[in-house]
Amino acid sequence: MADSMPAVESGVEGRNGRLAAIQEAAEGAGAVASPPLDPLELAAGLLAFVAWLLLMAGGITVGTQEYIDPIRNRTASGPAQVVGCLLVIATCHTVTNTAMLCCVSAFLGVLGFRAIGPAPGSSATAAGRRDAYLAAVTRGFFIFLIIQSGTVVLSDQAFTNLSLDKYIRLAGISSLFSFTVGYNPDVFRQLMDRVNGNLNAAGKK
Repeated sequence: MADSMPAVESGVEGRNGRLAAIQEAAEGAGAVASPPLDPLELAAGLLAFVAWLLLMAGGITVGTQEYIDPIRNRTASGPAQVVGCLLVIATCHTVTNTAMLCCVSAFLGVLGFRAIGPAPGSSATAAGRRDAYLAAVTRGFFIFLIIQSGTVVLSDQAFTNLSLDKYIRLAGISSLFSFTVGYNPDVFRQLMDRVNGNLNAAGKK
């Protein structure tokens, strides 16, 4: 009888081991492996990073009033000057510059998440990854709208007349929020709940 006990224990351990192996295999089958970043994503990430640096530099160094006046006063010499002025205004004016920074930062956020795991809320397919990037850029633009609407107060100055240090703070915090919601969509959902709560509270007053 004593000799049969080790055999029984060995049989139980063997069955437990097989059950554990089956369970691990089932869990592994349900998991979707994350493909590594492809060359297109790497190139897009590098371009986005360079674009962020250029936008930040333009917002810091380029004044836009001299480009606004020819369009506002209709004194532009021709279509080429109008297009050039609009390009500078779109990339360097505080409002539009911040909008672009938010979108680019959100794109970099989802790229950062992709570097360590699957794109949040997407499949491992190319279409799923593309949708994740598009959704992240949309979330970044919504962060810009929240900041512009005053839901998140970053400065007591008007956004069109910021001092240099206030602009750097605005651009930095906007980029940080946007990168975060690109990296983790759950943060965006929490922010949306807060915005909805504020709107509902304002509607009841």
